[in-house]
Amino acid sequence: MFLSAAAAFFQTKLALAVCCTLSFIALVAASFNVPILNRLIQLKSPDDNAQPSPILRFLILAFAVLTLFGTYVETAAMNVWLFTAPLLIFFFFEFKAAICIAAVYAVVSVAVNRATQAPLEAMAFAPSFILFIGIGYALVYLRELRHRQLKPLRQTDNLTLASAREHLEDDLIKEIQRSEREGSELSVITFAIDETTCRKLSPKDLSAVKIDVGKLLHNHLRLFDSYYAWEQDSFLIILPHTNSTQALKIANNLRHSARKSIVVNNETISTSQGVASLNVGDDGDSLTRRAQEALRQANQAGSNRSQLYKEAPQSEKNTASSAATKNIGDLLLRGKDHEN
Repeated sequence: MFLSAAAAFFQTKLALAVCCTLSFIALVAASFNVPILNRLIQLKSPDDNAQPSPILRFLILAFAVLTLFGTYVETAAMNVWLFTAPLLIFFFFEFKAAICIAAVYAVVSVAVNRATQAPLEAMAFAPSFILFIGIGYALVYLRELRHRQLKPLRQTDNLTLASAREHLEDDLIKEIQRSEREGSELSVITFAIDETTCRKLSPKDLSAVKIDVGKLLHNHLRLFDSYYAWEQDSFLIILPHTNSTQALKIANNLRHSARKSIVVNNETISTSQGVASLNVGDDGDSLTRRAQEALRQANQAGSNRSQLYKEAPQSEKNTASSAATKNIGDLLLRGKDHEN
């Protein structure tokens, strides 16, 4: 009885108009990944990486099954609806899953039509239906191919809003050259979530903290500053026209802001920063290496600290050199003993 009522509804002009509208929207969305349609239909913001809800996917699958049953009950009225379901499947499911579901749906649809229609009508339906699904697949495949090709060219991460590390070397070289040309100051900061905080958090909470830290940097840094994804739980910040004292002050302000504004499971987080400024003869590697060393010094002194890079005292250098010489001498002696 329910299937008969559904078939009766599908025969109305309103149902046909809805079918055409859904087909057009799904075709456009599946082909061109329209942001407005993403927000309206998937109910997500551009910065979200969320997938369509499971309930929505379940409704799409229920609609597909209903069209198959409706075709079995009333073939002539339901044939037009068979063309809508594959497009919705391509739009709301991941590419590989959509291919599998659409292939099964196509086989079952052709089989149902062969069982319920006259041979000539079934023969006419099968090629057009398979061609339609093939065109939809081709459009979605081209969209996925374009997405994969453009992904390496993206300069920022959608979640943390940080620039990609692949662009760091070129951008830092440009800033160093401009600083040398203009005679201006340049500093960098390595901003890391402390290990004590990382150990307390689950992987999911840690990812959420990284997103919050990225947004904090985006909101608190100056317009001409830039920050990049650095290592697993850290960022690297480039500060043009900034000397070491100013950079240390900025690092402290960022650390205090993160401590106050980012709370996970009713607990605040701690971060540490290493600060280094451009010296004569520096390149990108040496500058970032000193900032990384400053961060290591901050971690050695304890968590929740900002540290300006300091060269190791001469006594420590001599001690390290003596230890290295001693180790080399021990190795040579062991080699001679082994030969004897």
